[in-house]
Amino acid sequence: MMKKLLSPVLVLCFPILLHAQLIVGGLVDVEFRKGQLDSSPVLNQTPNDKLNIYTPYIRLFGLGVISDQWFAEMGLQADYYQGDALSPVFFSLININWLPLSDSEFMISAGRFVTPYGSQSERVLSSENPFVHLPLSHVWNLGVDRKTGIFFDEPDYENDALYGQSMIYQRMYSQGIKFSNKTAQQKLFYEFAVTMAAASSYLEVGSHNKPAFMGRMTYQPAIWARLGSSFSYGPYMIRDPLNSHISSADLQSYNQLLYGADVTVSHLYYSFSIEANISQWTSPDYAYEDILINEPLAVAAHYSAEMNVQFPFLAGAYTAVRGEILRPGEIRQRGQSTSYNNYYPLGPKVDRAEFVVGYRLNPTVRTKASYLIHAISPDQTRANVLTMQLSVGF
Repeated sequence: MMKKLLSPVLVLCFPILLHAQLIVGGLVDVEFRKGQLDSSPVLNQTPNDKLNIYTPYIRLFGLGVISDQWFAEMGLQADYYQGDALSPVFFSLININWLPLSDSEFMISAGRFVTPYGSQSERVLSSENPFVHLPLSHVWNLGVDRKTGIFFDEPDYENDALYGQSMIYQRMYSQGIKFSNKTAQQKLFYEFAVTMAAASSYLEVGSHNKPAFMGRMTYQPAIWARLGSSFSYGPYMIRDPLNSHISSADLQSYNQLLYGADVTVSHLYYSFSIEANISQWTSPDYAYEDILINEPLAVAAHYSAEMNVQFPFLAGAYTAVRGEILRPGEIRQRGQSTSYNNYYPLGPKVDRAEFVVGYRLNPTVRTKASYLIHAISPDQTRANVLTMQLSVGF
């Protein structure tokens, strides 16, 4: 693994070292986890129901300042992405950034960057996230697959099977060109990106002749309030032997439309946020035994509310609670040789709550205690999990 880590670092750093000032840092998470009997990476991001002490995320960052107008960013990462082993090291960030106007924060970025969608894009790192877990919109797989589109078999949440996809790709990176800016009063901020795939998917190289579009805008009318809106639209499927019968033109015509809004209000030591996201996927017609999808459109809705309270008597300490509901829609089916209509859910209904107590020991070290509660309908899954997390930056 060390060779895999050093090789891309040297490739990236060599030209930057010749012309730029290089700043290197990193972030390591260490977690103690104890889940219930049905715990799994795809169900509650927990390897199993045993006692686990492991490092779910390891990140190495680099910032190369080339000039007043140019700089490069890179982020190397290894993680337990819905599996029971640390992944190979990969670039979660690698981009070049240009500030063309000396008196403006308008910036053009090219390469791989954090997906500019939703409030979670502002707190990708554990050191910035008051919670331990990502929201359901990022981790809960639905019955829509990048290879087949809609499918009838539900994702296997109790095993390590990785198929289907969440509303937003869990690792939260996209490739393309991004435009961002802040107004002089810092009240309005926007990001707009042209990428290779919609927010639920990702592509290493181009698979379509059609781009995806995504963006986020936040407006802060007062110091105590912030309004946000996000959108994403574009192809999400990839070429695979399973869809070899579909032409390239048709394959790129199946899209994800994702849109959402969030509101945050703060007062003294209190902060309250709500967020909603709606996702729609179009899919190829899917035949299964005697069933055909009559309208190949899959819909899912995600809603969340958060409360964060800072302890005034202990600087850096806080408690937070988040409640979430995920409601997959139903897909209309009809018989191929009979005249019946049926409705098939895209996945189970999920309610989830996370309770956290945290403390920032210093600017680079943060510790949290979290208890996550699942309620999955119609199943009676035992998937609650207790987590102690230590995030260390360097």
